[in-house]
Amino acid sequence: MSDTPSYETNRWTKHFEENDLEIARLAVMMDIPILDPGVIDRILGNDASVCGKQKPRAFAELRAMMMMHAADQLKATNSLGALETQDMVRGIVDRLRERIGDRLGNRQEPPSA
Repeated sequence: MSDTPSYETNRWTKHFEENDLEIARLAVMMDIPILDPGVIDRILGNDASVCGKQKPRAFAELRAMMMMHAADQLKATNSLGALETQDMVRGIVDRLRERIGDRLGNRQEPPSA
């Protein structure tokens, strides 16, 4: 088996990179520590109190993009498999963290088994 990513993997990676960069941009604009525990669930639950800066239109756009991300992640999982999709998204988040820094919050890694 080749180590070269497939066309499909590259397509999903580009899609998530573009969408996640916009999600990160909106989160930073509203001063939302999006990677802090529970914040994503609160955004999806339409809880705008997570915003450091109140921008209702931007929050609605962020929430819609996050809902789209969740739906697309399910599609990617069906297409690529759970492990490959998780690794891909984790890599994208890590690269965003390198670019943007701690303004995204502190993602908690699950404990090792």
